[in-house]
Amino acid sequence: MEESGEIDKQAEKIEGEELDHERNFASSVNDAVNRERRPGDPNIKLSFLFGYHESEKDAEKFKQEVRNSDIVIPEAEEWDEDVLQTYRDVAAGVKTADDVDEEWGGALSGYSYAQLEALFDTQKKITIVDIPSDYLIAQESEVGHTDNAYIDQVLNSTRSNIENIADRHRVREQYMISQISPKIRELLANDQQLKVKEDVNVLMTLGGFHTGVYHAVKKSGYESDRTFDNSPMIYDFKSEGVRKFIFDRENKVGDLLLARIYCEEVFDKLYDREMQSEIRRNSKIAMFKRKVFSMFNLEEIKNIFNQGNLTPPERLADAMINKGVVIPHSEQEIDELMAKPFVPPNEASAE
Repeated sequence: MEESGEIDKQAEKIEGEELDHERNFASSVNDAVNRERRPGDPNIKLSFLFGYHESEKDAEKFKQEVRNSDIVIPEAEEWDEDVLQTYRDVAAGVKTADDVDEEWGGALSGYSYAQLEALFDTQKKITIVDIPSDYLIAQESEVGHTDNAYIDQVLNSTRSNIENIADRHRVREQYMISQISPKIRELLANDQQLKVKEDVNVLMTLGGFHTGVYHAVKKSGYESDRTFDNSPMIYDFKSEGVRKFIFDRENKVGDLLLARIYCEEVFDKLYDREMQSEIRRNSKIAMFKRKVFSMFNLEEIKNIFNQGNLTPPERLADAMINKGVVIPHSEQEIDELMAKPFVPPNEASAE
């Protein structure tokens, strides 16, 4: 089983991996990001806020940080002009979070709703540097969960998918980095109040996966700092695999990691509706999945999916039951389950 110490080691490795990778990455895009401060320009300070963007609690730090900002750059993958205008209308006090939620058919996550509430009538200037909706970039594919899928074929498909996701993240980050300087300059050119300020504070929100943007921007010459909603950031096996492809492409991701990634994907489909939305994507559920699937070695995982007439989710459910795994339905249940080892039914009955 993966002990808590191993999870801590995983978190400690992140900083070194990012720095090694971004020394090369930043130099390749430095011309696009280079500030080249002109006479009379205000001093630009970029503050990056990294974290999960799912529940209302994930926006707590944003509510604090936004107060001291002049410009806000929200993460908004595949945005369009309507999305940008919506953010600007909320910041200008023209629309409320409830208005936006109604317009978008109740599709706002707890985080997005809380973020818009915090932005309402603040008069902050808004711009977006993320990839727009018409930007061509490879989409993440789904590994097929067919009843007769042999695990070796599944592992090959998983490897290909993880590589595609890593390439997508790389392209997306390069695009964001290239847009930061021109988008800020565009706001300065069109807003006299901003232009005459001595210091302009920019707050940029990103998921914890995109710390590479911070490293590249800081290297380019901007005054920058960063804050994490959750520290340390804990990555599930899928995120670990993507990071390995991004930061250490020379070393192949092993079959055991790929097998555990596949288990996570089956797990997510199996239990998504049972778990409260606020725990589906946060560090605690990532730690829970790491704890569960670290109990399975490669041979065990192959045996789970290579035999029987049950569907992959049914096979995985049976295997977890045999390991004594209990599925959490709330954050409190995750805390309780993480505090003690899982006990297989046969061992529990013998006590």
